[in-house]
Amino acid sequence: LKIYISASMLEVTVRPGENITLYCDCKALTGVFIVWFFKNCSREEHSVPFLDQLAKEKKFPRLKFLKNNSSQSYDLLVMNVSSSDQGLYYCGTEKVQVEKDKNEKIIAKDVYTYGNITTRLTLSKQLYIYV
Repeated sequence: LKIYISASMLEVTVRPGENITLYCDCKALTGVFIVWFFKNCSREEHSVPFLDQLAKEKKFPRLKFLKNNSSQSYDLLVMNVSSSDQGLYYCGTEKVQVEKDKNEKIIAKDVYTYGNITTRLTLSKQLYIYV
């Protein structure tokens, strides 16, 4: 495991099969939920939010939210890291904002706020031989 920090980018290198916990710098408050975002660096796709713990656990069984009582947040555990996990991870918050549209109709929309730290997860290219 190697960790490098530069400005707001945290770079983490792990060996395939290892577990890694990514820390969130946002706080969960009443009506404000922690979400994690992932962008695979090898594809030209937009970031994908893991919207809630139950949906995430079913769709992404190797990812778990870990409650962090000291920071009032949820860290992200990535288990059995593989090449498909490489990319950028960042946490944020989600809340529902209720407002009126131009026709005075009440609507609800999701509002996302991003944290200050982005973690780049990469796999080690070193070959380890155990004897």
